[in-house]
Amino acid sequence: MEEDQLLMQQLKLLIAQLSSDLSAIALLDPNNRIRWKYISGNSNDRYRHMVKKPGFGLAGQIIRYGRTIIIDRMHPNTEILNGQYPLMLSERLQSVIAMPLYLDSRIFGVLLVGDRRERIYSLLDVQYVEEAREHIISVIPSELIHHSLLRKNP
Repeated sequence: MEEDQLLMQQLKLLIAQLSSDLSAIALLDPNNRIRWKYISGNSNDRYRHMVKKPGFGLAGQIIRYGRTIIIDRMHPNTEILNGQYPLMLSERLQSVIAMPLYLDSRIFGVLLVGDRRERIYSLLDVQYVEEAREHIISVIPSELIHHSLLRKNP
């Protein structure tokens, strides 16, 4: 329980430091499904029902390809408009930085920071999220990481 509180504090700190609206962590479960497990700044609870497979949705693409995705005025993404990113739609996010969470070079989840307004993320913003990611990984409950790493192969 203490780890959950630490994670929520870290997510709130990300929001404050980047002047953003939302931050969240998605994790893989043992059945290879992606769920948004921790979220701060949300306007509704629809995220609780969002379950995706790797390759689908924003978190799924990050887990599948292992790359950071930035969506802002400089990096627009039309997949938002056709419903590919349900969290962005349900939370009315216009801009996001989303990056993989790794342990020993294996992806087990996604860290996302988002805004309900269009903005341009600076290199410093991205670097701050990368640094915060390392601390966040250290406070995610080890059993959740372990379950994510034991998932079935797609």
